[in-house]
Amino acid sequence: MSLSSLSEQIQFLIAGYVLGDLDATEAAEFEQTMAADPAIAAEVVRMQHALEFSYAPIEATPPPELRSTILAAVAQPTPSAVPIPTPPPNCFSSPNQGCALESSVRDGSCCANRGARSQ
Repeated sequence: MSLSSLSEQIQFLIAGYVLGDLDATEAAEFEQTMAADPAIAAEVVRMQHALEFSYAPIEATPPPELRSTILAAVAQPTPSAVPIPTPPPNCFSSPNQGCALESSVRDGSCCANRGARSQ
């Protein structure tokens, strides 16, 4: 019997049993159900193994040069952030003026600067 063929209630009980979430009465009743149904008992064992594996991952030894590589990367200076130009105070005062493009703010052709440039 596969997990998909077990009822949802049994699946919840298996999870609760494996995680230790059942109270003493529920656990005792579930153990009787497990004893009567080998498929449920097998699923409990499978879930316990999955839980144990998730908390005890396989240990791997990192390569010896990893520490020095990480420390060297952290020691490198990071490039400074490029400042974003701020629009003049009245740039967005009128929807008809529409200086929504950053380029118009950057090159000074923003609506707030138009009057000053044309004079």
